[in-house]
Amino acid sequence: MTTDPSTDELPVEDGDSTPVFTPLENEGPLLGYGDGFPHAAGAIGGCFGLSGCQRVPDAGNFRDVRRDLVAGLRNEGYTVHLRDEFTEAGREVYALTAPDSSEPQFLHIFSSVTDGSAIYIMSSEPLTLEALKRLSAA
Repeated sequence: MTTDPSTDELPVEDGDSTPVFTPLENEGPLLGYGDGFPHAAGAIGGCFGLSGCQRVPDAGNFRDVRRDLVAGLRNEGYTVHLRDEFTEAGREVYALTAPDSSEPQFLHIFSSVTDGSAIYIMSSEPLTLEALKRLSAA
């Protein structure tokens, strides 16, 4: 049996062989979500034409979305750390480490000033909103 080295180190939930985060084809560093990901209520996939991008319409405050996501991930056993060096107005970046891994993934939560929604993505590296938009244009 051969294994796919790109998914060997991805976190897997107990009793489930599906990684919680998986690489997406043609979406650069974005990661997909497994069945166990604690999505924010009302999240809709596909923002900016990217399957790994989630939008929460009428979120009001992106910090509420952040609070729910971070709490859900901690409940799943993830270590969650705010990365201040990548955080700026309207964007927060968190390094997530699965209980059985030492390799971090990054949760990005963006505020949409135009319509009050929040956007979040998982990636293998820190990204800006502009970089995310460039991925959608590629």
